[in-house]
Amino acid sequence: MRSFFGALLFCILSFLPFYLSSSPKGGNVSFVKVNPQSFEVKEGKEGGQIRFILSSDPKTLNPALAQETSSTAVLSDLFTGLTKTDLKSMKVVPDLAERWEEKEGGKVYIFHLRKGIRWSDGAPFGADDVVFTYKDIYLNPQIPNSTGDMFKGILKSQEDVKNFVRKIDQYTVEFRLPSPFAPFLNALSAPILPKHKLEKYVKEGTFMTAWNVNTDPKEIVGTGPYVIKRYIKGVLVEYTANPYYYEYDQKGIRLPYIKSKIGYIIQDPDTSLLKYSLGEIDYMGVRPQDVLFMSKMKETTLFDLGPTPSTTFLAFNMNPKADIPKYKLKWFQNREFRRAISHAIDRVGMCYLVYNGLAEPLYGPITPANRPYYEDGLFPVYDYNLKKAKAILESIGFRDKDG
Repeated sequence: MRSFFGALLFCILSFLPFYLSSSPKGGNVSFVKVNPQSFEVKEGKEGGQIRFILSSDPKTLNPALAQETSSTAVLSDLFTGLTKTDLKSMKVVPDLAERWEEKEGGKVYIFHLRKGIRWSDGAPFGADDVVFTYKDIYLNPQIPNSTGDMFKGILKSQEDVKNFVRKIDQYTVEFRLPSPFAPFLNALSAPILPKHKLEKYVKEGTFMTAWNVNTDPKEIVGTGPYVIKRYIKGVLVEYTANPYYYEYDQKGIRLPYIKSKIGYIIQDPDTSLLKYSLGEIDYMGVRPQDVLFMSKMKETTLFDLGPTPSTTFLAFNMNPKADIPKYKLKWFQNREFRRAISHAIDRVGMCYLVYNGLAEPLYGPITPANRPYYEDGLFPVYDYNLKKAKAILESIGFRDKDG
């Protein structure tokens, strides 16, 4: 029993969620404090190129099938959804949609699409693309995808699926829910896909292999700010600005300002850091162990933006249909078991040992950066207490046979 819990705790300690501290304590390193909410966008200059790091090759170039960060990192600037999250306010705002109306107490939404939008190949965008994306792809039982999974809990019958989305006219779409669904507007940030490019694959039953990593980049059509110019496996992904992108600055200049991007595929973080120090890339994600080294680099400033909204986490799988031994499933479904494991985790110690003091404990999946949802005391605090953890485990039948 002891060896099992040792391995289990090691896994949890490796993946427990953390967020950047509001006041980093990384030794003698100085940070410039920045309040993201006071950030103001300024007009830029057109042109130039930006170089960055991609940690691995994509598994697919099809956004509906992208299930891991290696693919989503490559595709994130190629597609847009009806909505998006304003990173300053953390509120849902229109994107491909111009506005929406809520009716019947949150069960009906009328979306008015922006007019004049074109796909990156010049084809017009409209309501047909929205209906196709949701009905033929995301809600298609033959196409497993995370967006469709999100709606399974609310669209429980074939009638619900049938009534979910319909075209009113070229620039108007209606969504109908059987009952109010809190994450609905957030969920509509999922990429809208081009009917004129992908409908044939759905009809042929070959969508699961459409837009794979061997596809000619010219075939990948989106509404995002960039398109893929070339992809060299294991080397790089090069992007160029979408000539039909629909956003402009206050002077009427089409965005994005930066017309070219190159993502170098480098799996080793130390190699990435070396390339950054040599000026071969323009920005990169910083590991806590790199902070001291980077603070000593010339012309480098470390900014503290406070907590991040994202987390890395481990969760117990309590799905009775999952391929898990029944005795383990019984453990995971027991709230007292989960409480005991939480008490056995030294979050504060990990903040210093793993993150070099650049983190603070987190006791739930929502960080202070998620301002619309976070409030102090939202989650119970499980202090590090091995005696309490052991007592709880013994109360539900576990015994430490080795001692």
